[in-house]
Amino acid sequence: MPTTPRHIAVHELNATNIARDYRDYSHHHHRTKIAIGSGSSIELLDRTSTVPGNPLYQISRRLKGLLRQVAHGAVHDSAERGLDVPKCHPETRTAVQRDIMGWIRHGHQEDSPKKILWLSGPAGSGKTAIAGTIADECSKRGLLAASFFFSAFAGPMNRRSSKPLISTLVYSLLQHKSIVGLKREVLTVVKDDPMVFDRRLDQQFTTLILKPLGNVLGRSHRRNWPQVIIIDGLDECQGSSESDIDLGGNTQVSGANAQQEILAALSRACIDSAFPFRIIVTSRPEPVIRHFFSNSPCPTHNIFLDDKYNPDSDIRLCLNAMFSDIRRRYNLPSTWASKNIVDILVQEASGQFIYAATVIRFLQDPRLGPPQRQLNQVLQWRRPDDSKPFAPHIIVNNLQHRWVGGLCKSPTTHVSTGTTDEVRNSTCRVSQLTTSLQSPCSGLADASRTNGG
Repeated sequence: MPTTPRHIAVHELNATNIARDYRDYSHHHHRTKIAIGSGSSIELLDRTSTVPGNPLYQISRRLKGLLRQVAHGAVHDSAERGLDVPKCHPETRTAVQRDIMGWIRHGHQEDSPKKILWLSGPAGSGKTAIAGTIADECSKRGLLAASFFFSAFAGPMNRRSSKPLISTLVYSLLQHKSIVGLKREVLTVVKDDPMVFDRRLDQQFTTLILKPLGNVLGRSHRRNWPQVIIIDGLDECQGSSESDIDLGGNTQVSGANAQQEILAALSRACIDSAFPFRIIVTSRPEPVIRHFFSNSPCPTHNIFLDDKYNPDSDIRLCLNAMFSDIRRRYNLPSTWASKNIVDILVQEASGQFIYAATVIRFLQDPRLGPPQRQLNQVLQWRRPDDSKPFAPHIIVNNLQHRWVGGLCKSPTTHVSTGTTDEVRNSTCRVSQLTTSLQSPCSGLADASRTNGG
């Protein structure tokens, strides 16, 4: 008969023989858990971390110093990014995902190995969704070393700035116990140079990552180490510090400078033999980024999201799946969105997933009316002739005005009771679609939650 685990709290007089990592401070308490064969455990009350003379106190203080520099919301699985972050719809973008995963796992076997992969494409082509999906898959397989997801529309400024990038990557690396000795090396640096986080990015990368990694080589098998670092939305980095953004200056200039500094640090790392990881960078093909990769001393594997990866097929798959979901939730007839309608919307999308994602979000907002009526409105906003499809931002802007206008007229929203805030919030949500919905119908299964449904 299985026994229920028990926790026994005791005041420890001397932990030397029980917990090897603790020194003997008989007049203090420890808190740790020690498993016993019967399934019980003893919980030791730990207060030595507050004693300045104890090594645990020193380690704790240095870790806190590092944590203060970390952009917690930029990590791929952070609570800030939430459940509705862009992800690839099942069975979409399989070709590009296969290419990227193959490069991560076997790229070192190529005749001319490349340590950096640049995934680029226009707004709405699905870069962030792909990066998020790859990050999740690599995390499950133990391949993800660290990640940083920039966002120009995130609440915290630190997701728009390059300043917390290195410290965030370092903290993630320290979580991998397979890299034996790295934590001690990094925390020693923090102790010896508390101002290290205020130095240039290339110096931070060298001092906090390259040198510590070089010092621990040989202490553990590199085949057990993670393999890839993912940096998403580089083009959304708006400056090297929060002051660049807070001052409301020209973030295009400060952003370009910060992006170039990041790329220079990454490139320098990749030509260092002590650096064992491959790096994925995703961004729009902005001039400064495109120029850097064209002239980088570090060979780069380029993937551009164009027709090679058959976006129309993936967009059709997404639309069919989401139309079926809407049909079930609203008890609509199976013919409510015919194949002909799907074909029209695929053509309108012109390979841009943001179009399909925006349409579905619009249809799923219950405050605007029945989905059938909203779908008819979308079809009425098609281009007037077959000569040229609308650019994705045109349909987004169109939907923005219609969406907010519909909220103003909605019987569930009253001007006299705070419609101004409702409209302002909705306007903000819709205007952010041009950046945040860069995915193959990303997160659409949960769209009703984010839009009040």
